[in-house]
Amino acid sequence: MPTSPAASKYKQIADSLREQIQSGQLQPEDRLPSFSEMRAQHGATPTTVERVYSLLERDGLVKREKGRGVFVARPQALRAHGVIGIVGLHSSYTVHPWGMHLFEGIQEVAREAEKELLLVYRIPSEPNLKWEKIDAVLNLEPTTQIVTPYLPLGMPFVSALTKAKGYSSVVVDETGGVREAVQHLVGLGHQRIGYLIQDSMYHAPFLRPRITAYREALQNAGIETDGRWVRNLEGRPPYREGGYNNMKAWLADNWHDLGCTALLVQNDDTAIGVMQALQEAGIRVPDDVSIVGFDSTEISEYCTPHLTSVKVPLKEVGAQAMRLLLQLMENQPLQPIAYELPTNLVVRASTAAVCKL
Repeated sequence: MPTSPAASKYKQIADSLREQIQSGQLQPEDRLPSFSEMRAQHGATPTTVERVYSLLERDGLVKREKGRGVFVARPQALRAHGVIGIVGLHSSYTVHPWGMHLFEGIQEVAREAEKELLLVYRIPSEPNLKWEKIDAVLNLEPTTQIVTPYLPLGMPFVSALTKAKGYSSVVVDETGGVREAVQHLVGLGHQRIGYLIQDSMYHAPFLRPRITAYREALQNAGIETDGRWVRNLEGRPPYREGGYNNMKAWLADNWHDLGCTALLVQNDDTAIGVMQALQEAGIRVPDDVSIVGFDSTEISEYCTPHLTSVKVPLKEVGAQAMRLLLQLMENQPLQPIAYELPTNLVVRASTAAVCKL
């Protein structure tokens, strides 16, 4: 059933006020707009305004004072239970090198601090999650919008690998890694460089900056880009199978018309699947096409040829994110704290100078 305009308006207003409160733009004891002010600002009816404040009051974000108005509530002191919620680290990731390294860093710091970890698949999928049993939240989801709206006011929160507006984060210089990969390929003489990467709304905050960096690096090298060089990686994990299937589809579509001699791929697993599809089609790596992956976990050296890849310091990200979260649990800063760790390109056998015919 479609959402009514009135329901949509009250939710939009409530979400806007929620973001202002959680980001600190509205401070505890600040007075919120009156009914008449809300009508003037948003064209809201008294019923809509009442729904907005009832929702925020239910979530503990505001309080009403008879004869005075509605005010931002002070965060209630959270009772420490020694439990930290980890959102987005699915159980399948913990047996994959990507997740293993990330979780290793998280776990080492948590163990030293004598904290327990609770893996939460996704907040909306667990409506019965007891927030009062959790002291803080570490986010590993590509987008924070499915997490932050559910956080209790004052809950310490850090996002790892993805920036979160209004919240603290630990990320890596992914765009710098992409630029270094493109420069490496250009230095080998490649002028037509493709990119296989997910470009969906869900992954956009996480991956779209990589696409922008790729295009800018080509332009800086004097290469006129072709929109057909970027191909959306469709489907869900396992990525190796996805890389294989997507590359086979690209080969059957317009790959041969593009004349690309090099290809950037979203991650190492996908890149290995891509190489398999190319090799089955009689296309040699790196003689005909150079391949660059991303993450540079140990699987980069288990394939043939060994994969050139952007190294992401996953363990350090996990450890730094957990240290920052522990710091926030002791003292919430007025402004979010952000760390960015460097990446670097590890050159292996899957890239080579362009073949001159």
